Amino acid sequence: LHLDGSTPAGAFGCNKRYGNDKKFTWTAKGSAKPLTSAERHAWGQEMARRRAERDEGERMRHEAAAALAESIWTAAKPAVNHSYLAAKGITANGARVGDWPVVSADTGEIIRTIKGTLILNVRDFDKRIHSVQAIFERSAEDGRLEFVKPFVAGGAKRGHFYAIGQPRKGADGRLVFVVAEGFATAASVYQATGHAAVVAFDAGN
Repeated sequence: LHLDGSTPAGAFGCNKRYGNDKKFTWTAKGSAKPLTSAERHAWGQEMARRRAERDEGERMRHEAAAALAESIWTAAKPAVNHSYLAAKGITANGARVGDWPVVSADTGEIIRTIKGTLILNVRDFDKRIHSVQAIFERSAEDGRLEFVKPFVAGGAKRGHFYAIGQPRKGADGRLVFVVAEGFATAASVYQATGHAAVVAFDAGN
């Protein structure tokens, strides 16, 4: 939202709800009186306050999610057999099996628990867990079974990953590893080539 020009205007879009194509725009009718220096300064201070408030809220959400993720990962056991592993023809590669809490978006309370879910940690280079991803089956609308892959709500994913194997030196002496979006792809590459693989979880990461 831009209010500091001669014609206030703004735009809004949500890729999750509307996709990349749908954007809502707004422009004030006619021209507006430009903000004074004092008004621009006050507006800048207010925006800084709002950013700080938003950043602090995000930090608290990330911390709470990390604590929940750590407890889920710690309680889970090393995976041996799982329907997802069988469907993709891969081995566990460090994944675990445990309980997945379904949390209400409104109250934050645990509504129910899904047993026997495949669990992957989402960690940083210091091996600190920031989130976890669960993989489990559910019935689709057409009756067939599908795999869903939710994360802990509020968990920090950007710049974090799930690691498979240890990097090996290539012909030029540098360490080589492969980056893939999903766990099954990364595990398949590792099992086929022996190169360490990193699960980024999505293309944007």
